[in-house]
Amino acid sequence: MITTFCAATSTAQALHVLNQLQSQRVRFEDISILHRSIAQDESDPSKKQRFLGRNPTEISGAGLFIISGPIREVMTEVRVGSILGGICGGLIRLGVPEIEAKRYEGKILYGDILFSVQTAESSHAKQVKGIFDHAKATDIYVVDKSRALQIRASAIWEGSDQPLVGMHSI
Repeated sequence: MITTFCAATSTAQALHVLNQLQSQRVRFEDISILHRSIAQDESDPSKKQRFLGRNPTEISGAGLFIISGPIREVMTEVRVGSILGGICGGLIRLGVPEIEAKRYEGKILYGDILFSVQTAESSHAKQVKGIFDHAKATDIYVVDKSRALQIRASAIWEGSDQPLVGMHSI
């Protein structure tokens, strides 16, 4: 399983990412979104409903967040007294290295929107990375659990699956 992460810095950027993912037939069940709050657009209840997901969930030490998709289960488990609590702990459990997890946590606490998309094939992960790049999302990161590697997406040579730098054992 390959998971590609990014941070969107605005609601408009996040909705653009979500629309692009869905236009490329990425299954909604494979898309996770984590955010503190989103300005609600009452004029489009379908976008609001898709994007906001379920009721707010409390994450240990961080407050209330909207969490949807596969990441919800991990974040819900973390809030129930895990040693590695909070957003950072949940991301670490998903395979994100601590330094990247702390970066994401800081961004989310200050209002960024975290996306993660699960894919089974590297070609699909590259497609997702391309969508994130095109939307100018920040902090794109790829976790490939099948190869037991984490690869900083910006360090992937575009013509190959082989990382140039930023390769770490889990």
